[in-house]
Amino acid sequence: MLRLKKRLLIAGALLTLGGAAWGIAYAAIPSAGVISGCYLRSGGTLRVIDPATTTCKVGEALLTWNVQGTKGDTGPVGPAGPQGPAGPQGPAGPQGAQGPVGATGETGAPGISRVTFASGQVGVPDDTLTEIVATTLPEGSWAMVATANQRTTNRDFGDHVLTSYCELRSGAAFVGGATDRSFLSGHGIGSQGESIAVTLSMNGGAQIPAGGGQVSLWCSNQWASLFSGQIMMMQVGGFF
Repeated sequence: MLRLKKRLLIAGALLTLGGAAWGIAYAAIPSAGVISGCYLRSGGTLRVIDPATTTCKVGEALLTWNVQGTKGDTGPVGPAGPQGPAGPQGPAGPQGAQGPVGATGETGAPGISRVTFASGQVGVPDDTLTEIVATTLPEGSWAMVATANQRTTNRDFGDHVLTSYCELRSGAAFVGGATDRSFLSGHGIGSQGESIAVTLSMNGGAQIPAGGGQVSLWCSNQWASLFSGQIMMMQVGGFF
């Protein structure tokens, strides 16, 4: 019964201290997280002390309690606990509404797509490289395809080889050519007085400088012949 009475007295003293002098004791008494007090066993009184400079007297019991309060107290908040493990991933949300249509971009520059043709017909003397077709092109990169048709008359009864040659030029530069070597039999096709036809095809490319430049087709043959030719020229974006 006596022990119960003492416990009740201690509890009442603590409640009184906590309710009336908590703010003063907390602010004035160094605690390092713990409050120390001396409880007088005979009278039931309790006083707060600084254990660094004061000790309990004879007949007093040392009591300590934490400064850290519980929920609802005005004491300092305790340190944050460790982060818990990540929870499971939630389900995917619904698809959002479609955004507005973006503005129309600027119109690009027109692409290069131009084609032109040139043709001609010339009588070519024996073994003489002669200009058949010529034309002037504006500045740019040009791809060319040319065809030359030769017609001559066989002047020899013996067997021999007839050589025909043509070339494409850009200015004075060679950019493409073709050669045909035809065997003529003195006793078959190509005998004296018969007409002989040869076709040569070639292609090339030309980089025409600012101000324009000439492209041309030149041909030759061992015998005097009539040459007709055509050049198809297409402007392109460039060469690689």
